[in-house]
Amino acid sequence: MAGNTIDKLKDAKASPGDQVSRKRRLVKGPEEFQNIRRDRPNRK
Repeated sequence: MAGNTIDKLKDAKASPGDQVSRKRRLVKGPEEFQNIRRDRPNRK
């Protein structure tokens, strides 16, 4: 659901690569919180 909403609100002036990296950053969340999320396995 979040990905679809982000696609609707994307910046049309940004390059496709920038759009993908911005979306990934928004969906994954801040790095500080990635390792404490319960729905994702630890990457160590």
